[in-house]
Amino acid sequence: MPCSTDIYPAYQLIWSRFIGVVTLDQITDANQKLRAETEFDPRFLCINDFRDHLDDPVSFQDMMSLTNEMKTFRHRIGVPLRIGFIAPSDVSFGTARMFATLMSDLDGATIAVERSVDALAAALALDADTTTLLKGDDKITSRE
Repeated sequence: MPCSTDIYPAYQLIWSRFIGVVTLDQITDANQKLRAETEFDPRFLCINDFRDHLDDPVSFQDMMSLTNEMKTFRHRIGVPLRIGFIAPSDVSFGTARMFATLMSDLDGATIAVERSVDALAAALALDADTTTLLKGDDKITSRE
């Protein structure tokens, strides 16, 4: 499965992992399924994790399509976007920065693009448990 998403209500977090090669259709499908989940809350912080993603540059046209759809959704629901990207490779980092640039005119948006969990945690002021969760450690103590 190229897109895997988990919702963590106790963390107010949506964590999407992109694995292997991912197409625009797969991302769009994953977003639609996510929004249909009963635990989905658009106020939660969204983390897009590209650590297991194989570099395949996204076309500018595909990125425009994705960002336009997301802007339309955010305008319709009236909730600001809060999103962070873990993008260690040059291609995934550049793609995430393109997304951030195209979304920068969205009112109230908080967008961070970093190469590591620690850098993203610092940029978004994530607490220790959320950072531990994103690192994949099993040492979380304060939340169920």
